[in-house]
Amino acid sequence: MNIKGIVLAKRDNQYDVRLENTTRNIITYVENTTGLELEIGDIVIVTYTDYNDPPIITNVYDKTISGDGEDGRSILSVDKVESDGLVDIYRITYSKEPVYSYFQVKNGEDGTDGDNGVSITSVSKISTVGLVDTYRISFSNSTHTDFTVTNGADGATETGSSILSKLSNVDGAGSGLDADLLDGHNSDYFATASSVSSIPVINIGSFTISSVTANTAGTVDITPPSGASSSKFVFFTKGGNGAYYIQYQQLNGSNWTIRYRFESTGTNIVVYYAWW
Repeated sequence: MNIKGIVLAKRDNQYDVRLENTTRNIITYVENTTGLELEIGDIVIVTYTDYNDPPIITNVYDKTISGDGEDGRSILSVDKVESDGLVDIYRITYSKEPVYSYFQVKNGEDGTDGDNGVSITSVSKISTVGLVDTYRISFSNSTHTDFTVTNGADGATETGSSILSKLSNVDGAGSGLDADLLDGHNSDYFATASSVSSIPVINIGSFTISSVTANTAGTVDITPPSGASSSKFVFFTKGGNGAYYIQYQQLNGSNWTIRYRFESTGTNIVVYYAWW
């Protein structure tokens, strides 16, 4: 009977072993017959050979006996040395005696040749009828097959005059053509010159501010143009100083006080105005 156990203690070549799944858990002075050096914790097989004989250790897990064994024989090469009809003979060469051994391989016989395949020898157009072209595919076995291709008709050649002529047939009120509308409106939407009672005349002028300081409000007095009204007066500048505002502030005698503020410092700033 063989029972698995674990080595608990060592006494020369005898060991104390705890057995698995037995009522007698620990046995002592168990002889080791494996020839292996056992350590505490090794898993072993304990064998009871006879009821009256003491148990012995006959095997151990994960242990090997060290020592120098005889070198094995390895294959150095496999070579074909002879052919006889369909049979090839191969020789295996080893690293030690016996040095050679042989084996043979019988090859299958060649099959019968198949029929020659059919290839395309040419593709050519053989006729044209109207928009339809007929093509022929010729094969190496002197047969052929035909197929057709229907081409699209050429588009009409248009000129500016021909396009205008076609448009004139549909142009006019209600046609929906963009040329009949301005911003989606026809001519009835816009005022005519005769319907406008008066068109104001725009007058322009300018004055110069000798110097300005960035982000600082300032004022300058100007002589207003004759007949100008401050309510119909606008100011603007050009250049890089960038005006936050330029506006009429108050009447100062016969002059106007103009209030301003610019983004950056500058000199000789020209201010333009328009009035009507």
